This record gives sequence, C-alpha cells and structure tokens, in this order.
Amino acid sequence: MKPKILPFVVAVAVVSIGMESIQGQDSGQRPSAYECRFVDVAPKIDGIADDAAWKSAQVIDKFGLPWRKEKARPARTATKARLAWDREFLYFLAEMTVGPAAPEC
Repeated sequence: MKPKILPFVVAVAVVSIGMESIQGQDSGQRPSAYECRFVDVAPKIDGIADDAAWKSAQVIDKFGLPWRKEKARPARTATKARLAWDREFLYFLAEMTVGPAAPEC
C-alpha cells in the first residue's frame, strides 16, 4: 500500500511533534534538534512531495512514544516528516503508513 501524504500549512512559530528521546533505545541515533529550512518558493499544497522545498528539507523519521514513560518504544508504523518555512508560513509535510489498529498507542 502506498503511503498517503498529508500536507499541512501551519501559521505558527513553533511546532512540537513529540519526538523526545526514548530512554534506552536508539543509543543516541535520534538527533536532539531538527532543522526547519528556509525556502524561497513555497511548496505547492497538493499532497505530493516533489517540490524543491521538500527535496531540500531534512527528513525526520525517528518517531517514538515517549509519553508511555517506562514502556516507551519506537513507533510501529513508518512516518516521515519534513519542515520548511518562508517569510509568511511554516510548512509541515508528513508521509504516514497506516497500520492495523492497536489496543494501546
């Protein structure tokens, strides 16, 4: 199944996407900061990640579930996100794989 790409335009200065480090996992592979790169030309909001803005954006793909405290773990389904900004907006693109429903998040 091809993942659906969900584009979002966010007109706020800060985005928190819950990617805190999971204790005891990834052994330091998860970066402590994520880049939101400036773009001269805004991406087209069409759900396709082929614009120059998305091609130059850092891929964020180490998602986890830190709110589970001692049961924290990496996400079971694949998600890739990208951030970009121009002089007017902050842009957020996510490619999310839908998996089977789970009784616990």
